[in-house]
Amino acid sequence: MAAMPLTLVAPSLDKVEGYVDALRQGWSPNNLRDVSAEQITAYEADPAAFVASLTSREGLILLPDGSRVPKLPFIARWLWDGEFAGVISLRWQEGSDALPAHVSGHVGYAVVPWKRRRGYARAALAAILPEARSVGLDQVTLTCDPDNAASMGVIEANGGLLAARIDASPHRDGPTLVYAIRLGPILDTERLVLSPIGLGDFDQLARLNADPEAGGRLKHGVLDAAATRDQLDGYRRIWVDHGHGMFAMRRRDTGAFVGIAGLWQHDDGLGLALRYAVMPEQRGQGFTLEAMRAVLDFAARRDLGPVVAVTRETNAASRRILDALGFTLREVRQRDDRRSLVYAQSAALDATAQRRRQAPS
Repeated sequence: MAAMPLTLVAPSLDKVEGYVDALRQGWSPNNLRDVSAEQITAYEADPAAFVASLTSREGLILLPDGSRVPKLPFIARWLWDGEFAGVISLRWQEGSDALPAHVSGHVGYAVVPWKRRRGYARAALAAILPEARSVGLDQVTLTCDPDNAASMGVIEANGGLLAARIDASPHRDGPTLVYAIRLGPILDTERLVLSPIGLGDFDQLARLNADPEAGGRLKHGVLDAAATRDQLDGYRRIWVDHGHGMFAMRRRDTGAFVGIAGLWQHDDGLGLALRYAVMPEQRGQGFTLEAMRAVLDFAARRDLGPVVAVTRETNAASRRILDALGFTLREVRQRDDRRSLVYAQSAALDATAQRRRQAPS
């Protein structure tokens, strides 16, 4: 029988036989210790209670060192293609992206051996990330062994960046790789949706960077595909390291890619700076101004401090946008080939930002 498309389903009594059959074949849903024997015993004692225990947030969990700690909030899902195929879970602390020391990562997954190499882990991780965003997480972490190339590929395919290598981990013997996947935030305006720029934006970003009147007007000038890939890696790294960065703009009505808008650390030592560029076919509709107001509001609420902006003296459209945003000219910088204007937030805009920082979120 051909497999159905993979879905994530909640553990249920009508599907538990496939789960238990996998346990009986020696598979364990826990990558840190083998729980197959104890789960089989619990199932045989009371199948309904066993299934309920897989989703209950009450009680304690047993750690590899034998200690017990309260459960965190979590979501458990089974991978299902017409048959049981594996598990994926999400755990978190309310109001924080951080995790207790005894938790190895926000997401854990395990595919049964006979269902591997079908892309199931990659698809399951992609499906659980929106649920992570819905519970308030801006970033999730995952861990794997340095020699687990398959798991590394799954995480990186879903936007994961290597955040750390831990040589001594309480969760595993030997070194551990820690990956981070940036989820949010999502900024909504009347006509736009802004989301942190990711791997799926590469083709559109490359097209924008190749246009002399779009990417060509930015400090870096026109970029080829290889340079765009490096730039995108840098943009993604800023999100992981700082919790802010560049957004991809899309139209709410059509989903069309409009351009980029966001924040970056200016490489001339000017501090946190605005950056924006719009696709040629989306110009003249006020999208940049609309997006940058949302970005500045985001910066104020995150208390990121004063923001500057740099534009070429010949870029009249950009200068009009900065004027409309309440920025004032601070200095003129002469380069070999052009004059650059450095703008700063005005005193009135700083006061507005201060009120936003003090206002409840």
